Amino acid sequence: MSQFIAPAVSISLPPNFTYSESVSLQEGAVPNTDGVPAPNGTNGSDHSNGTNGSAADLQPPASNLRAPPLEVLQHFKGTFKGHGFNTIFRPNNNKAGFSEMNVKPNDNVKDNILQLNITAETQVFSTPLGAVPNRGLDDQPDVALDGISYTQTIIDLTEKVKGRQQPVIHFEPGLWMRVPKTEDPTLAASYARMASIPHGTTINAQCFDQAVTTNGAPNIESADITPFGIGKIQAQSPIPFPSQQATDSTTHRLPQDLEPFIKNSSITQEMIDNPNSILSKANKGKTITNTTTFTVSTDSQAGGGTRNIGFLVSGKAPGTGGPSNADAVSMSATYWVSTVQAKVELKPWKPTAQKPFRTFSPAAHSRHDGVPTFVVRDEIKTARTVTVEYTQIQYSQTVMLNFATLSWPHVSVATLAPSDIPLVEAIIARN
Repeated sequence: MSQFIAPAVSISLPPNFTYSESVSLQEGAVPNTDGVPAPNGTNGSDHSNGTNGSAADLQPPASNLRAPPLEVLQHFKGTFKGHGFNTIFRPNNNKAGFSEMNVKPNDNVKDNILQLNITAETQVFSTPLGAVPNRGLDDQPDVALDGISYTQTIIDLTEKVKGRQQPVIHFEPGLWMRVPKTEDPTLAASYARMASIPHGTTINAQCFDQAVTTNGAPNIESADITPFGIGKIQAQSPIPFPSQQATDSTTHRLPQDLEPFIKNSSITQEMIDNPNSILSKANKGKTITNTTTFTVSTDSQAGGGTRNIGFLVSGKAPGTGGPSNADAVSMSATYWVSTVQAKVELKPWKPTAQKPFRTFSPAAHSRHDGVPTFVVRDEIKTARTVTVEYTQIQYSQTVMLNFATLSWPHVSVATLAPSDIPLVEAIIARN
C-alpha cells in the first residue's frame, strides 16, 4: 500500500450473513421434557396450547417483512478512494506552548488554533444487511430497514515525508440505513447515517426528504468555516480570525506558513473561504451524466442527534461561559452521487504468474480529485482507448463544535471514486 493512500479497513460480511426475524413461539407449539414430546398443555398437563414446558420444538415464523429498496445507497458498494480537504478550529491550551509553531503568533489568540489538512480518504462498504426488523406498537405494523456497514479512514497529506507513514486523522465505523415510511409516527421514508468517532462522539443523522436526481454535474453551494456566537446565526454574527487569512504567517494555524502551498495551489485562500470549491474544481472537464443529491442532519425533529463523552461536554474555562473541550453539538453532510464517463488509455500488456493483473485509470482533473482504478486480467494486444462509466461520491460535512463561547464549523470535503473495478464491467464504448 502506498504511504499516500488511506488504508482500507475491511467491513466485509460473510456470504451467509443476513438479518431475519427472531424466533417466536407459534400457536399450538408442543413443549417437551428431556427431549420427550408432551401433550399440549402447561408443564405437560392436559390443557390446550400450553407454552410453559422446559423446552419447545419450535420453527421460526415465516417473515412477511421485505427490505426496502436502498435507492441511492445501492451505489455505496466496494471500496472508494480519493482526496479532499479538512478544516478544524480546535481548542488551544496553555500547557503545550508554541512548540508546533515556527513563529510565535502575534494575533493575541489563545483559545483556538486552525488546522488545515490536505487529505487522502478511503471508504469501504459492505454488502446489504437484508431486512432488519423494527417492531411497531398498536396500529403501527412491523417494518424492515435495510442498509450497509462502512468504514471511513482519512490520512493527512499536508506534509509528506518519504519513508514515514502518513498520520491517520480520522477513522469512523458506521451504518447507512434506509428506513421505510411509517404511519405512527407519520414519517416519510428516510436515510440514516449512524457512526462512532474515536474522539468520543456518536452521531445519528437522518434525511426525510427524497434524494433528488438531476442531469449533469452537481450544483455545489459554498461552505463557510467562520465561527460565530453559540446560539447565533452564522450569517448574521460571523467572528472571523486572522488564521483565516492565507498570507498571514504569524497566526495560530497549522500549517502556519502557507506560502509553499499557495504556490502549488494545494491550499489557497479560496479553499479556506469555501472548502467546497475543491469539489467543483474536481468536476471541471468531466462528463457527468446525472447526479443524485441528499443531505443528512443530526438536527432532525424526529430522532437523531449527537452524543459525546464527558471530556468533550464537561469543564468550563474560567470566564468563558462555555464548554472548553469541543462539544460536538450537530452534524450535517450533503452527498452528491454522480455517474461519470471517462476515457482510459490502455497499453499493450500480457499477464504473467508474477503480475496476473494490471490497473488503469483516467486522468485526474485536479490535485484534489478522486480517480477510479480499473483492473485488467486479460492480455491487451494493442494500444487502444475505451470509455468507461463509474460512480463518483462527493460530500461536504460540517460538524459544529462548541467551546469558548463560540460555535466553530469543522468542515470536511472529499471526492471519491471506486477502486479495483473489473474493466470489462465498466466499459461502455471502445474507440
